[in-house]
Amino acid sequence: MSVDLASVTITACNNGGHNCGSRSVRVTMTGAASGAIVTASSVPSNLTVTQSTQSSSTFTFTIAAKNNTRTTNTVTFTGTSCGTKDVSVKTQ
Repeated sequence: MSVDLASVTITACNNGGHNCGSRSVRVTMTGAASGAIVTASSVPSNLTVTQSTQSSSTFTFTIAAKNNTRTTNTVTFTGTSCGTKDVSVKTQ
């Protein structure tokens, strides 16, 4: 299993809760069985992670800021029988 970005930086929301930044991350499972999935865990409260697309064994997730908290965190992606990969996410 691999991720196309091991580290991303996004813009935190402004004080009005607007202009929240986001980035897409692609997770690819090699040799995955049919029906395999990827999930995100360890998602901190200032971020949302949603799966936007899947093409064969590549899953695209959008990581977005939810508020104006500025931190550096790790989001863990887990693939069915493929282990885990971490992505460092800095909100600034």
